[in-house]
Amino acid sequence: MFAPNQFKKSTFELDLHPVYLPFWTFDMNCYTRYSARRGDYVYVTVTKVDRDGNRYTDREREIRWSFRTGHCTNKFDDVLVLGSKNHTNRAHINKICNFDFNNLEKFNPKFLIGYAGEKISLPLEEGFKQAKENVQLEIERSIKWQVGGDEVRILTCDTDYTDVTFKQILVPIYNGIYNYRGKQYSFAMNGQNSKVAGGYPVSGIKVFFFVLSIVVILLAFILFVTSIA
Repeated sequence: MFAPNQFKKSTFELDLHPVYLPFWTFDMNCYTRYSARRGDYVYVTVTKVDRDGNRYTDREREIRWSFRTGHCTNKFDDVLVLGSKNHTNRAHINKICNFDFNNLEKFNPKFLIGYAGEKISLPLEEGFKQAKENVQLEIERSIKWQVGGDEVRILTCDTDYTDVTFKQILVPIYNGIYNYRGKQYSFAMNGQNSKVAGGYPVSGIKVFFFVLSIVVILLAFILFVTSIA
């Protein structure tokens, strides 16, 4: 939405480079012990005094906290970790890695005919560390769902990883570059389903008016609240 309108109408000469990139994939079962604070919203009636000295009642929201402990289990299949340590297009590649692993084939050198291939350079230990970081958000979602309430603050989270298996795989990626008004932008494309992620120019005018509209809405809301207080 922030790209210049002229950019959206333009055509580009793309510099595409197909490559098979190495990934680690991990399967694992996770057993997590946790402690958390559960917050439940309650509404209480309070008496206030307006600017003219008149008393009136209003309802205010409070949060009542309670302590919770428990455990949850999660199973993860094919957690992907890019096996290249210094790939410059890493951020874009991570956004397009929704491959269908039901179609995995055993390695055959013939697949690499006409394509570049990169060897895996990320050690297994580092790959597994990244995989654990990748699943942490889903574990925290499970904890919050189990604790319930209107707000949850996780205090401790200790996870055991069992039945861990891993594979090395090569996946087809297209790395691309294009130029717009003298500046170069990179992107990556999934070689299986054509999903694309990459950089693009941003219109300063669009960003300015977007921020301005948010400020106007906030000021209008503040004025409204002040007028009825």
